[in-house]
Amino acid sequence: MIFCTLGTQLPFDRLLKFVDEASLLLPEEKFFAQIAESEYKPKNIEWCNDLSEKEYHAVLGKSKLIISHAGMGTIINALDYSIPLIMLPRKFSLGEHRNDHQLATASRFGSLANVTILEDNQNLTELILKVINAKDSDATLSVENESIKQFAKKIDEVINP
Repeated sequence: MIFCTLGTQLPFDRLLKFVDEASLLLPEEKFFAQIAESEYKPKNIEWCNDLSEKEYHAVLGKSKLIISHAGMGTIINALDYSIPLIMLPRKFSLGEHRNDHQLATASRFGSLANVTILEDNQNLTELILKVINAKDSDATLSVENESIKQFAKKIDEVINP
């Protein structure tokens, strides 16, 4: 399953539309989205507004790929579950967040083997296929990334006290 999660605080219609459209070109893949308060309602994939913590972790357990905003909680969960993550940072200039901290987060964590940053001009369908078909050798959380995981948790504690 490919899991699109937009967090719980703000809508992210731009990413949700990208995922909904990409799903049409990947009919062999099952998609599921947690969309929070997004105005856009997916037409081609299963979705819900919110998941309980138990439901969220159940979906993670079935996921082979996460597509998300650059939220610290999602990054930490992707690392914990060793699930590849495609991130599209929210942009202040587009009214998607209160500031551009997600651009900085994506810049910092985009160098990890499990994390791929979706650029505005990229084709999401091609990127999904590239990530899914990547060799497993670099796709697992390594010991050297453990310090990055701890750093991510500290940042999350500061951002979300």
